Amino acid sequence: MVARTASLVAVVAVVVAALLVAEAEATKHARKQLAGPPSEFARHALPSPQGQAVTARSALYYVGLNPSLQTREDGENDLVWTWERSIQIDSPKSVSLSLFTPAAPVLFMHLYDPNGKRVHLPSADKVFWENGDEHDTGKMFDIKNPTPGTYTLKVIGLQFPTGVDGQAALNACDCIVPKGAKPATNETLEALMPQKQSRQGRHGLLMLWNNATESAWTHLTTYDAKVGEEVGLIARMVDSTVGANAIPDVVNQATLEVVYPDGTIHSDAMHDDGLHGDGEPDDGEFAGSFKPTMPGSFNVQAHLVGTNDDGAPFVRTSQHIIRVVDSNLALTGHVTGSIDKANSRMTINVNAMGHATDSIYRLYSQVWGTGADGKAVPVAWVSTLVDGAAWMALELDLKWVAQAKATAPYTLRDVLVQDIETMDPLVVVNDPLNIIIASEHERYINATVDHLIRNKLADEITLEMRQGVAPRHIAELRSNGSAVESKVMMVHGYCASTNPWETNAQYLDNAVFPLRADASMRTDEFANFVLDYAESNGINKFSCIGFSQGGMVCTHIYNYYFSAMDGFGPDDGRVVQTLATPMQGNTGASTGSALIDLFGGCPANEDLTKEAAALWLTGITTETASQVYMITTQYETSWVNGYCSLVMNLVLQSHNDGATERDLAPLPGATLVTHDFGWCHTVDSKYPVSWSNVEYIKYLNEHAAR
Repeated sequence: MVARTASLVAVVAVVVAALLVAEAEATKHARKQLAGPPSEFARHALPSPQGQAVTARSALYYVGLNPSLQTREDGENDLVWTWERSIQIDSPKSVSLSLFTPAAPVLFMHLYDPNGKRVHLPSADKVFWENGDEHDTGKMFDIKNPTPGTYTLKVIGLQFPTGVDGQAALNACDCIVPKGAKPATNETLEALMPQKQSRQGRHGLLMLWNNATESAWTHLTTYDAKVGEEVGLIARMVDSTVGANAIPDVVNQATLEVVYPDGTIHSDAMHDDGLHGDGEPDDGEFAGSFKPTMPGSFNVQAHLVGTNDDGAPFVRTSQHIIRVVDSNLALTGHVTGSIDKANSRMTINVNAMGHATDSIYRLYSQVWGTGADGKAVPVAWVSTLVDGAAWMALELDLKWVAQAKATAPYTLRDVLVQDIETMDPLVVVNDPLNIIIASEHERYINATVDHLIRNKLADEITLEMRQGVAPRHIAELRSNGSAVESKVMMVHGYCASTNPWETNAQYLDNAVFPLRADASMRTDEFANFVLDYAESNGINKFSCIGFSQGGMVCTHIYNYYFSAMDGFGPDDGRVVQTLATPMQGNTGASTGSALIDLFGGCPANEDLTKEAAALWLTGITTETASQVYMITTQYETSWVNGYCSLVMNLVLQSHNDGATERDLAPLPGATLVTHDFGWCHTVDSKYPVSWSNVEYIKYLNEHAAR
């Protein structure tokens, strides 16, 4: 009776699976059924949040101006918009004060040392924070050889006559409003500040950077962030020249500050008591958490306040974006297997509940079978993109079973379901799930596997084993690709106002330049935009060259979708080439999100954070990586000019192009063509922007697959 019931369940699943396959074939862009050998299990494992920790030698403060009566230099009183707070300087070498605000033209600073003496600030450097093609501007003061201690900083809203150096006028006058200046009005501030409703009284963001080795080291507690479930940060102070071990007994206070998607702010203490997932009591590691009440993106900041070993007070803050989903998706534990006899493949149907029908998920699992000794043996990993449905289908080429010399029973292990938009893990099942297979299908599998082994037909890994059975039009393209005109798809980066590749179009053969101007697109959304562009323009075959995020998009298309990129042979050239692409994310992306809230403009792109990029990389296969060729750049390594952007250099890892960091650029398994010096990520940097390098353009054009 049990066997007949299992067979009935399997037969029903076959019918359901057939409907799912038909529906999938009707989708606009066919998805690959990815697979690989057990030796690649580690590549596709969820990354540890600790492995994506960020370090920070800076502290960030929101600047919120308030009106108060102040005495002018001429002795009269005036209503002046000001902001005042104490700041901690712990480096005797140097410190940088950077104020980012749309109201920068009318905001100036007073700084007082620990004894209350006025510190004359040097001339400010105009700095910018890269935000796509937009620049969030500010002013930075670099102070040499300060006396460590607690200082007082005032930010003042003033308007000076045209041509007057306002900061110099303030330095010359120990007053709030020098002669010739007038207080900035509320109307002036509001006219400069966009998105009044979302700012909630914030007029700027102050970054205090200390030239010291003591840094905050922080990471998420989990990637599984859902409404109503605890999520937070782990934080410690470390000596960045030594490693990530906590410096004990230096932090006096640790606070978790959370900015909700609706703009409200919640703060709570972080703990070092061994009771909150923080390690041992009093070991210098702090943990803080919160239970989100809504979905969306949360800006989460750890504040560490204390006294260093030299007796100097310090403050460090570290920023993260936590993306919270409202998902009830769960797997029921029912898994069935059926056979596609025409292609010698097993369809594995995974039963789910609580799915969102308008969502797309990445489904991944290891497949295990049984060896001749009766013990479990690994067969392969399998993965694909699936629509939200009660049954989600994976496929396994039986050649993988033959290579493993496995038989039934079969199980799934380490099942993972990710939201394709955020790549956040929605479901993780580590315990084995039995695959129920009808007896007649099991007999067919055994016979097919035996035939493959005896005739040595499964000794080599084929593209079909890796990617699944290609749709008819892709199979025809692979057979007759030489007769099809090939284009080179030049993909721009995040939030581009123009396609920068078009600047040097004369050096590119058969190139096309898709553009969605001033848009912040998630990587999968961006990939589908490019595929739609190719389809609507009748492009049946193309290789792909991407700048910045565009390189991730080219990689994503080749990895997950059967497309016009699949028509090339091994001798046709390079299918994917990238320039300045941060494959492993960007250290400054979370800080950039806070700036975007102030400046408006292009929305933040959370796919570019270290955490999100690490989750995205779990799905990129070895076969895909082998098709990717990368060029990365950075500033010249000189003492005086060793930066692309002064302020970005304070946040990013050393050796960067102002956005992409050398050590976070590589895609494991891809080919690094060169890492070059003296080229930056954006215009208005210290060195020219890399996409303007004609030699790069010619090289990429020469090697593009056609």
